[in-house]
Amino acid sequence: MRAAQSYAVDGSTSIPPHLSAEHHELLLAALSQRVADDCFVSDSRSTLRQIASSCGRAERPEQVLVAFKNSLDDVANGLRIPFSPERNTLLTGLVTAFIEEMYSSAPAIPDSTCRGK
Repeated sequence: MRAAQSYAVDGSTSIPPHLSAEHHELLLAALSQRVADDCFVSDSRSTLRQIASSCGRAERPEQVLVAFKNSLDDVANGLRIPFSPERNTLLTGLVTAFIEEMYSSAPAIPDSTCRGK
């Protein structure tokens, strides 16, 4: 498994964006636990919340999501989770939960029409 790379928001590197090594380890622990138990673990949600809240609020959300998905795929490959519908369901569920956590912790910023963004 290759080492997790921190990403640069300015796009200064040609390496696909990845989460920090610390976040990568959190994902590894969460995904290992889910694979071993083959069921949803409530700690996975808190791990995703921790990752989402620690990714700087100034970062572009789409870059954070791309970094999360790249790191998640790396972790799944490292754990040798075979490509299958079950893997797709597992990873899709984690991505969905991550998006929910990412936006649930973000403050709403009203725009000129008083809608929260």
